[in-house]
Amino acid sequence: MQAVTGTQGRCEYVFDPTDSDTWAAVGRESETADTLFETGGMMRGQTEAGCCVGEEELNEDGVWSCPHEADRSIETTRGSTNLCLFHLPVSKKADTAVTDRLRELLMAEVDTGNDDDGRRLDLIGARLGAVDLSGETLADGGISLNLKHARITGPFRATQSDLEMTVVADGAQFEDRLDFTGARLGRDLLVRQAVVAGEFSVANVSLARDLDVRLSDLQAGANLVDATVGRHAKLGGSTISGDVSLETPLHSIRRLQMDVGQENMAGGLNLLYATIEGDLRCPSVTVDEPANFYNATIHGSSTFERATFRAGANFREVTIPGAVFRDARVPGGQFFDADLSDADFTNADLSGASFERAALNRAILTNADLREVAFSSALTGDARINEGTQFGAYCVYDPKSDAEPTANARWIEQLSDPLALAAEQYRTIEELARTNALPDLVSRSFVRRQEIHRYQHGQAGRRGRWLRATAARAVLLYGESPWRVMAWSLGIIVAFAVAFPIGGWMRPAGGAPITYSEIVTSPLEFMNSLYYSTLTFTALGFGDFRPVGFGRALTTLETGLGAVLLALLVWVFGRRAAR
Repeated sequence: MQAVTGTQGRCEYVFDPTDSDTWAAVGRESETADTLFETGGMMRGQTEAGCCVGEEELNEDGVWSCPHEADRSIETTRGSTNLCLFHLPVSKKADTAVTDRLRELLMAEVDTGNDDDGRRLDLIGARLGAVDLSGETLADGGISLNLKHARITGPFRATQSDLEMTVVADGAQFEDRLDFTGARLGRDLLVRQAVVAGEFSVANVSLARDLDVRLSDLQAGANLVDATVGRHAKLGGSTISGDVSLETPLHSIRRLQMDVGQENMAGGLNLLYATIEGDLRCPSVTVDEPANFYNATIHGSSTFERATFRAGANFREVTIPGAVFRDARVPGGQFFDADLSDADFTNADLSGASFERAALNRAILTNADLREVAFSSALTGDARINEGTQFGAYCVYDPKSDAEPTANARWIEQLSDPLALAAEQYRTIEELARTNALPDLVSRSFVRRQEIHRYQHGQAGRRGRWLRATAARAVLLYGESPWRVMAWSLGIIVAFAVAFPIGGWMRPAGGAPITYSEIVTSPLEFMNSLYYSTLTFTALGFGDFRPVGFGRALTTLETGLGAVLLALLVWVFGRRAAR
């Protein structure tokens, strides 16, 4: 094998970060880059905005020089060239020659006596046509394949290959597809701030560490079907004009993230700030670590059917109208301020999720688990629920709830009264239940809302209103329990029946007053007292009995109580019938 440099002379290509004529900025420069990379808008080690070559890759003159030897066999109009095979114009070389030379460099062992040999796979700024590394097992030389700011005009394929190295293509421009289908990569695949005009495919890939495609422009979509990523899949800030598919067959392992080192942990999925012009398909995907879709926008359809986010997912401020979450498991998910209009959450596990200020208009929530969900200020117009939709006994803001509020819920509680938030949430549930003809849920939500108002009166020191609310709760459960009214009525009838014989305060017409001494002798005499109390309560008259002395006051009081309770009973029945 030829050395990286030789007697013919070194390639004269120089990459100068301060001279954009030596490289072309591609991909997405975004105001969100500082959030994504935490280095003032540039990736770690960047020297200029839009430039992906780090300071550690530059020489003492602040530039990168090509380590490969010039190819003097190529003639141009100016005579023989001073550029290597990788930096020659694509029209001046055969794709097969480039691929063969690249395979040769990939397979070679590191020459420890040659300092430049450690850079033999540095192809920064290369100009390549079609590259095919498919089906090869390429040894780990302790170095990376560096394609930063390269321009590849044909397909770049490494399908079914075994690459024990990191592949870096930051800032590169792929004018056709970038395909690693079925490959095994022993380290990272980094394609940040790049442009891929064809499909970007890592389907069935086994990647030991990170997949990082942040701030890239994937113009024909991305295929991550059945991918295994060791740590993190990062698509944050990318613009994806085609579809994104993470679909996994139902009978496969269904796992997007796998082992990390010795800890046997799994990584997350990151589409932070991503814009996807096509569809995002993630059915049956399992993500063990938190997934981040913060501020992502998906213009096509979004499918998370049967997906499982075991450590929750951040969908804050996403725009995914019509998203499908049927049978998904997103416990503790964050949907704060998200646009979820027309979304389908049928049979989804959303327990502990946060929907504050989210748009859930026309969303389908049938059979969904919404226990301990927070959705204050959420828009739920025409949303659909059914008897299988679970809200739990108490909402997350309720003082009786044992649920731990989410970070968003805690933040909102700091800005508002938790009791007011609880009342608002119960009103929202009540309106949803009324719209979907669920009277029992309407009743339960109304009662809890009135309970919250009672707590508010107590906290504010409004004793009169608190006492009235407490009485309404005790006697008729805020108008929701006719049985409670009837129980009070029965109790009053029996209580007065017990009271009248104490002082002989009622007597039969023409007879002696009924007292407990007579009841002891003849227990059936108590039935006369009960009969008189019933007639008095229902205002049907005294019959064959008359009040005596203080019994007149008792009779008047019982008649008044009876009139009030009977009126309340009629009102409660009428309220339930109208509902």
